[in-house]
Amino acid sequence: MNNAIIIFNSSKKAKVVYYRHGVSWNGNRFAILLKEIMRQRVITKEDYKALDLLQAGLDHLKAAEILLRESPEVFDSAGYLAHLGIELMIKSWMIISIGSFNAIHSLKQLIKDMEKGNCKLSLTERELQTLAYIEKFKDLRYPSLISRNPVEIGSADIDQINQLADTIWQQMPDQLVTEYGEISHGKKAGRVFMKRLKSIVRDLKFETDISS
Repeated sequence: MNNAIIIFNSSKKAKVVYYRHGVSWNGNRFAILLKEIMRQRVITKEDYKALDLLQAGLDHLKAAEILLRESPEVFDSAGYLAHLGIELMIKSWMIISIGSFNAIHSLKQLIKDMEKGNCKLSLTERELQTLAYIEKFKDLRYPSLISRNPVEIGSADIDQINQLADTIWQQMPDQLVTEYGEISHGKKAGRVFMKRLKSIVRDLKFETDISS
């Protein structure tokens, strides 16, 4: 019999301690178990503010557009940020309307979870196609696996990405849209934008608590 002990800390991150009893544990089976455990993690409004998620998502989409107008070498980064931007828009909606979301990255599954929570997102056929198309962009954070076909992305993709984001924005809860419009310039997720004089050297010893 194989056994696994799963321990959740205060941040709801799972630490898995496993041991063998009688039969050796197969690494692939353990990876599947761990993936299933992480899939079942639930993020709540105690973890993130809906407004912070929305602001981060929209900023990621701005960054994606800038990169897609640059050289092809940064298109992968743009695609990953575009996927993350749409993902965080959806998750911000779920936090404010449902109170939680599963710790997953599949846009298709997140929308299914929204519908289960009585949150309806209406998308045209073209927008559903765009959603399915950019779903694979989450894999662009790493080079393509040798065993898989490369993920395609191009500068023209930004138009359909923006169209999808705009459609989601138009249907988001009024409260969230209003709060976003009231964010003070220069503030983000509890932080304030500040300029550091070049003459002031960052004290990494103090900020990291690492010293010899």
